[in-house]
Amino acid sequence: TPLAILIFVGSSAAAAVIAAQLSLILDLLGRDLTLTGRTELWAAAIDFWKVKPSFGWGYAGIFGDDPSAPSAAINQYSHYQAPHFHSGYLQLLAELGVVGSSLVMVMIFLAISRPITFYWRSQNRQALAAAIICVMLITSATGMHLLLRYNELSVLLIFFCALAFNEKRLRERGT
Repeated sequence: TPLAILIFVGSSAAAAVIAAQLSLILDLLGRDLTLTGRTELWAAAIDFWKVKPSFGWGYAGIFGDDPSAPSAAINQYSHYQAPHFHSGYLQLLAELGVVGSSLVMVMIFLAISRPITFYWRSQNRQALAAAIICVMLITSATGMHLLLRYNELSVLLIFFCALAFNEKRLRERGT
C-alpha cells in the first residue's frame, strides 16, 4: 500500500540522517557511542591504576561520599556521580593494584578449579554444584560487582569455594 511505502521510505530516510549525524546528536545529549559513559569510567580506572600500579589505592579507596575522595576528579566532568568503575576487574586493578588483583585471580582460579577437580576424581555432586555457583558468581562479577562494598556475600562464597575444596583436607576427612 502507498501508506506503508511512505512510512518505510520516511523511516529509512530518518534513520539515515540520524546515522549520519550520530556524533552530533550524542554530543548534544552528552553521551558517547556506548550511550552509557562506561568507556570513560574504564579509561579513568586505567588512569588511576597507572598512578599506583603495584598496590593500588586500597580497598574502597577511590570512590566515597567525601568530596575530596579521588573519584571527585572523575565526577566533576560528568552529570552523574559514579559509585564505581562499572567493571569489577578494572575496579579491582585500580584499588588493589597488580599485587592484590593477582591474589584475587589466584583465589578465583582455586574457587573454580578445586571443586571441579574434586568432582572429576570423586563424582561428588556437591562439588559440581559449588563449582557451578562459583562460576556464576565470578561471571556476574565481571560487570561491576567483584569486591565492591555492597557485594561481600558473593566474595565470601567464592573464598569459601577456594578454601573448602582443599583435596588434602577432604581426603583427611574421608569425604
